[in-house]
Amino acid sequence: MRGAGPLHWAALHDPSKGGMLLASDLSRHSAVDKALGKALLSGLPVAGRILYSTRRIGEEIIAKAIRMGVGSLATWSVPFLGAVELAERRELVLVGKLDPRGFWVYRERAA
Repeated sequence: MRGAGPLHWAALHDPSKGGMLLASDLSRHSAVDKALGKALLSGLPVAGRILYSTRRIGEEIIAKAIRMGVGSLATWSVPFLGAVELAERRELVLVGKLDPRGFWVYRERAA
């Protein structure tokens, strides 16, 4: 049995100001929903910000990020193939395997 407490985290980061909004939940989807919801409720703009998830990113999370106008999406894990393909089609910057030693860019910003 797992201990009580959140297993998944999501963060919404503003690279221009350095601010970060955090949310956690037992579900990675709910953690992302909570981070985006906190931003909406506080009137914080989402466009151009970086959404970070501590777990694998699937197509549903990519779709949420696109609908909300997130600038980039990152995870310490690897995204599912469908998520990479959707990010590619919708031109969303997608980064995986994010850690202090480096990261993998699955989809870059168009030139």
